[in-house]
Amino acid sequence: MVPRVNKATALGAVALAAAVLSTGCYRNTYTTGLPQGGGTYVQKAPFFLWGLVGQKDVDMRRVCPNGVAWFQNRATFVDGLLNLVTFGIYSPLTIEVRCSSGQSYLLEPDEERGITWVTPVDAPATVRLAGLPDDIPEDSP
Repeated sequence: MVPRVNKATALGAVALAAAVLSTGCYRNTYTTGLPQGGGTYVQKAPFFLWGLVGQKDVDMRRVCPNGVAWFQNRATFVDGLLNLVTFGIYSPLTIEVRCSSGQSYLLEPDEERGITWVTPVDAPATVRLAGLPDDIPEDSP
């Protein structure tokens, strides 16, 4: 004999299956083109109300002084599970930043002089690009 399942139990099972299947892992990855080889920075970012409320800023210059190779925000399995258990009230994300092993530069165009100033991120000195007019002092940005 086949056991009978009442409608409330069946509806609850369907709702639970839909909730579990609707939460998923995802990721957004942004690549800069710089070579990897530096360190890795991983941090949780708290969001609330299905991710609609909250903000997390990461200072990329502090985290990766030689530049960023790529970064991503993602919802891991644990993040999705926490979202499910709290019914979307708490919706954490995981942020991962992979640093570059090379040197990074800040480019500052000077339209008045028609040049671009190149400043290494980890050094205070400013370097001029080759082929510039000789009447521009090297120490003035």
